[in-house]
Amino acid sequence: MSDSDRPNFDLSLEISIESVWNQHKQNYWNQLQGMLVATPFYAEMMRKAYPTIPQSPIPKMPSRLRQIIESYAWSLFQTEGTYYPGDDPRIERWLNNLADRILEEIMGTVKDVEESGRERRLSLAHHGLTQEQMRDAAKETLRELIENRLGVPLPSGTNEGVKEAKPLAPTTAPKQSDSPEPTDQSMTEIKRRSKLLEEYKEATGNIPDYQIYNAKNAGIHKPEFYDWKKGKLPRHSVTARKFEQFLREKKPPIPRKAKD
Repeated sequence: MSDSDRPNFDLSLEISIESVWNQHKQNYWNQLQGMLVATPFYAEMMRKAYPTIPQSPIPKMPSRLRQIIESYAWSLFQTEGTYYPGDDPRIERWLNNLADRILEEIMGTVKDVEESGRERRLSLAHHGLTQEQMRDAAKETLRELIENRLGVPLPSGTNEGVKEAKPLAPTTAPKQSDSPEPTDQSMTEIKRRSKLLEEYKEATGNIPDYQIYNAKNAGIHKPEFYDWKKGKLPRHSVTARKFEQFLREKKPPIPRKAKD
């Protein structure tokens, strides 16, 4: 990769970014592995082979799968894009190149996970999210990250059209630890979310959490809800944006039926 494709980092930062990038890859590989389920043909074959053993239906979790993809894109972008000098006129091209590499990385991981499950007759396809939809989810997350990083709205569906960039403050290498300490920025974000949730509860009769994440108009499920509360769900993910809009509008929760 030439210097024109990305900033020229010093060796220590390069190694640090590479290490954290690989940690994310392993983490999201494991998460995607956990989403693999039996293919319809194999599930039917098992039901016929063991008719006396009850086989409960495997739930579909397209929102959870989408969240993993969006979070994967967000994590890789922050790992490297945070250290791009914002006052360099090449920043737009660098960020677009980074987005392309991240898309290639994510879809490569998805392909590898699918191939690893093939011999065991497992697949992600059960959840109803196509690989093209996964790519679109990652692409939209990256588009919004670039837009926010540059401070200028981008045309929908593209990473082009930005001419100016804001300078970036962080200059230190990312921390390397299995359980990093919360930063001031992350704690501020958690407090913001907590206040938003408290205001919603006050306006709707102090309902408990389970009524919120079980509401079909909230656009969120239990795992995503608690990731959001802890600051783990990226703020600019589709799920987080829709959920926060729901909270701001103070909409009464509509109970989700079993089939929802």
